[in-house]
Amino acid sequence: AELSESSRTSFPPHFQFAMTITTEPLSRVQQLLLQRLMAAHCMEDKAAKELLTEIHGLMSQMDTQDGSQLQAQDSPQSQSLEECFADINQQLTKGFGLEIATVVLDRKKYHSIINSHADEVSKLSFDKHFDAHDRQFILLIIQYLVEKHPSVTGEDFSGVPRKDLYNLRGDLQEPYKLTLNAAEHVVESLIQQQWLRVNNDDDDDRRSSMQANLELAPRSYLELSHLLVDMGVSQDDLPQFLFHRL
Repeated sequence: AELSESSRTSFPPHFQFAMTITTEPLSRVQQLLLQRLMAAHCMEDKAAKELLTEIHGLMSQMDTQDGSQLQAQDSPQSQSLEECFADINQQLTKGFGLEIATVVLDRKKYHSIINSHADEVSKLSFDKHFDAHDRQFILLIIQYLVEKHPSVTGEDFSGVPRKDLYNLRGDLQEPYKLTLNAAEHVVESLIQQQWLRVNNDDDDDRRSSMQANLELAPRSYLELSHLLVDMGVSQDDLPQFLFHRL
């Protein structure tokens, strides 16, 4: 989506509050970067760097038009993506107990906003978007994917067919139940919110079909690592995590 001046004023209220109790508020570039990362849930490193360059260009254009001067942190040459993350994290951690973290998966870096207590933020995330029946179904999905994980099986894994995840609704125990349409909605929501993803090896025609292979997405490794370990993934087999701290 194209950046606009109006996006400067739509910063989430709870983050505005978080920053009011810190001594060094975020720059405009940092605010926009955080806002876009929140909206995306998880972002690949290349896309994040391109976004930062785009935001710097927007800020330069705005300040040229109104005659004002860029803040030091808003200068295109002033901060790398990692330095921006470190500055943002200083505010998020103090004000809201959150931080931007990075996971290395398939030799690519992915960035997401996480809670230092990953199990709690995941619970809250699911509470916000899913009801009790949905959450029990989600736990079945995660457990099923963990049971297929190379850390557990010792075999290569290319994902689970979408239809197999839909059918897990049949394993729900009373009083929980879901219709097929509801199960489909939950799975598609998990994909949209980047908890799950279609395996990169699937061709374009297959990616949207019932046979598309689904697997845990980078966001799940970042926010659900404690849960994954509890369910059976070896701590040694988790991907590498990177933290951006001053």
